[in-house]
Amino acid sequence: MNIKLFFLLIGFFLLFFAKDAQSQYAQPEIERERITVDKLVNYPDKKNKGGELIFLDNLSPSDPKFSTGRAVFFKIRVRNASGIEIRNIQVVDYLPSQLIFVGSPKFYKREDHSVRFVIQSLAPGEVKDFIIQTKVKALAEGQEKITCVINKAEARSESAVDEDAARFCLGLEKGPAVPTELPKTGASALLSILLGFGVGAGFGIRRLSQRV
Repeated sequence: MNIKLFFLLIGFFLLFFAKDAQSQYAQPEIERERITVDKLVNYPDKKNKGGELIFLDNLSPSDPKFSTGRAVFFKIRVRNASGIEIRNIQVVDYLPSQLIFVGSPKFYKREDHSVRFVIQSLAPGEVKDFIIQTKVKALAEGQEKITCVINKAEARSESAVDEDAARFCLGLEKGPAVPTELPKTGASALLSILLGFGVGAGFGIRRLSQRV
């Protein structure tokens, strides 16, 4: 046999067996935690046919404005986008300075004007919705006619993080005050940070404990 051909065949077999051994002993890819967050704000003075609040990603200056004393509802949707269970998800909602949180003080942090809570666990693909109620502070007469602000929410686990924001606008025209009972928000709203108002019939939301 030609000596060059012999060494060529040897090299081919060594390369083949090396790749085969590598595939057999390669470490399986580790599934990583992945979280997605959607932050939405309710559309003022508008509900669907079932009388439920309508939530949108953002409101523009041409949309209706929230005025002094008006209730502003936010929905935070947290989703486990991975194939493994995720535990101890820290959720933070950073409120704009123009809003007052309407809810239990145990969730509110005065230092950075935020609402904070923990989701105990999310199964793969599981989604949980949270409703936060606020109201607009008294707007100064010297303010601009239209002021648009951003409300940001963040969810963080041991190895994953995501954030999203919703924009809405404030105006000086008079509007209805904060309601004395919860509006309907639909069956998708599984949990709530609305304490002090109770849960009305058809609302479909259970109270939020310290850990959810």
